[in-house]
Amino acid sequence: MRKGFTLVEVLVVTALVGLLAASLLWGFASARRQGQYSQAQAHGLEVFLALDAFLVRNTDLLLDLDGWTAAWPAGSLDGAPAALAGLGGFDCRQAVTLGRGGMEGGGQSWGAAPATVGCLIERVGDRFLVHTWVRGLPRHYLNGRDPP
Repeated sequence: MRKGFTLVEVLVVTALVGLLAASLLWGFASARRQGQYSQAQAHGLEVFLALDAFLVRNTDLLLDLDGWTAAWPAGSLDGAPAALAGLGGFDCRQAVTLGRGGMEGGGQSWGAAPATVGCLIERVGDRFLVHTWVRGLPRHYLNGRDPP
């Protein structure tokens, strides 16, 4: 009687190991993508709540939003989904503390966005809409929530 494995047995085991590895890699990629979406959603909500809380405490700024936002940095739609094409607004990827003079010390704040997250503040009248997305992926969020 011979000892060892036949070629067919080795090929079957190799194929099974390959299938297991492929399914694990797919699962890891899916979990990573979901984590990035969660980061984008959380950052959008953080920015939205900071803006909202600051303007509730400083309602007089609503009379001069043009002056208050004049020094805000322009935003970019780099890596944004096609649904956001054509939007303009302000950058909200950097850590910011809102103040009466704009994005400076003295008020509500938000942290920096992760490197994979894009963020744009769109001004619509006297309201602000915060758009966030994961660069290169199709999904986006509005004020930290799925858009309507």
